[in-house]
Amino acid sequence: MKRIIGTILTLVTLSFLLAPSVVSAATGIEVVSRSGDGVWTDDTWQVQMFPGGGKATTLRLYNSSSSSLAVEVTVSPSSLDNGNLTFELDKSSFTMPGKSSADVTLNARASGSTTPGTYTTELEIKSELPPPAGGGGGGGGGQFLSDTNYCGALGKFWIDSTGKVIYTFTAGCLGGPLTTTVNKGTIALGADGKPLKLLSIEEDVDPPDPPGGTNIITIPYALGPAGATFDPPLTFTWTYDPDELPEGVDEGSLVIAFYDGEKWVELDCVVDTEEKTITAEVSHFTTFAALAPIPEVEEEPAVFSLSNLTIQPAEVQPEEAVTISVYVANTGGSEGSYTVLLNINGAVETSKEVMVNAGFSKEVTFTTTRDMLGTYTVTVDGLSGSFTVAPAIPVVPVPGGFLVTNLSITPLEVQPKETVTITVSVTNTFDTWGIYSLVLNINGVKEAETQAELDAGSTKDITFSVMREDPGTYTVFINGLSGSFTVIGPAKPIVRWPLIGGIIATVVVIVVTLFLLVRRRRSS
Repeated sequence: MKRIIGTILTLVTLSFLLAPSVVSAATGIEVVSRSGDGVWTDDTWQVQMFPGGGKATTLRLYNSSSSSLAVEVTVSPSSLDNGNLTFELDKSSFTMPGKSSADVTLNARASGSTTPGTYTTELEIKSELPPPAGGGGGGGGGQFLSDTNYCGALGKFWIDSTGKVIYTFTAGCLGGPLTTTVNKGTIALGADGKPLKLLSIEEDVDPPDPPGGTNIITIPYALGPAGATFDPPLTFTWTYDPDELPEGVDEGSLVIAFYDGEKWVELDCVVDTEEKTITAEVSHFTTFAALAPIPEVEEEPAVFSLSNLTIQPAEVQPEEAVTISVYVANTGGSEGSYTVLLNINGAVETSKEVMVNAGFSKEVTFTTTRDMLGTYTVTVDGLSGSFTVAPAIPVVPVPGGFLVTNLSITPLEVQPKETVTITVSVTNTFDTWGIYSLVLNINGVKEAETQAELDAGSTKDITFSVMREDPGTYTVFINGLSGSFTVIGPAKPIVRWPLIGGIIATVVVIVVTLFLLVRRRRSS
């Protein structure tokens, strides 16, 4: 009997020695701060909720021991109000190295059917010392700590000799968009097929160029060691900011991609446009990035307009060149080409094609000649004008060494009583100062006369202004030079209001005078 009792005591003692020890939050894991929504009373969280709303609180945990601890966090109850209100932890099982901190966030999410009110749930934190290296109850293989490096933040995780992860932990750089949870039981091996000794995440500041038609929307991350594999695959969660996406990008088209050494390969992803996350399964480590397609921008078509038709000179001699120019403006949203057609007397003379950038104009110039006398009508896409081929006019030498040239009549067609400007050039060809008289005749009748004083070798333009009321063609002659202008349309009647007013006033005075005389005679 004593032998049996002794055996039982020995087994009990061994069971206590070999069993993993549970460390309470008070002795191993400490809650050093709480922040966010709601009110905490010890381990109880109280929060006011409304339909469709969400609240969150974050706890900062600290491992005050010098050993790594496997931490388990639970919330009870996890749902209330017939499942319309749920409580979720961003992580529930993870490893904390000695003297390290970790944040745990508790989220409350209310459906649209949640009853408004104040709700309460309780948080429980447990921690456990991992089994000593070489343990495992026989045949399980040794267990050891491997290193982690998340953008310079160092830590450790437990793994056994077969590559099996002992405790669930979350990997990711503090404040970074990429996080992944390595679950307990995951086989994590290096490129050499041996248990993973290091898990690292760092920003890739010089990533390969993204595929054509895409943009990298956040800083890519290089996860190492390269070639590390995971079975089952890890779930990557990539958070994005919609305000930082290129304009016009459809959030549902965002993807996570990895670089295989030659090209980017897109993963099968799920985009949660409400939580603003992209998730994908990953079975190996390399460089990863979140990509957004470049939206196709539909350019506005080119829109053309023509203006500023000019014809120089307006009057030429047979076979003398006439220059015709017009401005083509592109008021549309993209570059385009336009064909300008030159018509003379209703027939297509020639054409020119011109490329014009959006928002710009270009001048298009044509040159033409005619040998037949007459007036030619020019049309360019709705704009019209004319030029005249007149007989050759010899330069007339005049006494005293003066030359009269360059007769100009502008405009050639006018309305009744519209001003016509007539200009000639007078040149003093001698080496002395002189005075020269110019006489303007219209239809053979002297219209005006003036004198020009010129220094030796100088030229001066002399201008006359005339107008005619009656329609018709008027011949102009100045000192041997001739031309013509035409008055078109009926003359506008001239209302002589002063004369009419005077007549009306006279009639009124006469009527009043007669009225007074008649009245005086009757009264007498």
